Amino acid sequence: NADTNGFHFNGRFTNLQVDQNVIYNVGVAGISMQNGTSNSFIRDNVIFNAAHQGLEISDYPGDCAQFGQGGTGTICPYDETGNLFENNTVYMTQNDPTGGGAAVSPLGLRVVNNSVNNVGNLGGNTFRNNIFVGTGMGGHYPAVAYDQTNPNYLSSSIFTNNIFWSQDGATDPDTFGFGYANSSYGFQGYTCAQAASMTTLSGCMNVDPRFSQAN
Repeated sequence: NADTNGFHFNGRFTNLQVDQNVIYNVGVAGISMQNGTSNSFIRDNVIFNAAHQGLEISDYPGDCAQFGQGGTGTICPYDETGNLFENNTVYMTQNDPTGGGAAVSPLGLRVVNNSVNNVGNLGGNTFRNNIFVGTGMGGHYPAVAYDQTNPNYLSSSIFTNNIFWSQDGATDPDTFGFGYANSSYGFQGYTCAQAASMTTLSGCMNVDPRFSQAN
């Protein structure tokens, strides 16, 4: 029930291990990794009902005097690569956990670079044996979304034996979002078959995980 993130790792971390946690009803992301988490391990976590995304990998300008970010300090964007995400269950609903009853459109995983000129590599990560459930919203908010198509962080990442599902999965087979669908909202959706030519992908399953209970 955190107002913002469940866990927020902001800055340069290596060999970080985040294992066996239950994170739910948070106002932003279940686990947020920003500006430098690399060569780390995120395993065996259960995340559900975050307002924006279950897992976040992102960079932002900070107050950085380097790399053309326009600041004067040392808070800078760095690579977020070489990470292993394994055996995690990420289940997003359309219920806003911060109250008010408003519907939201969260993602299971979001990868986005908000730094100036996209400084920092957000690719080269491995996702293995995870369950990602997004809200779908007619294909605009699938389970996993990469905001940028250039640079192409999706192409250098590896997805092995993951389940991808959308709340409206009966009519929405999209598993990945890659780039914005239009200027105002949502992502361009791709199925398992379509995504196979875009990333290293095997054992991609677009099936209902059939959870017995979701709170």
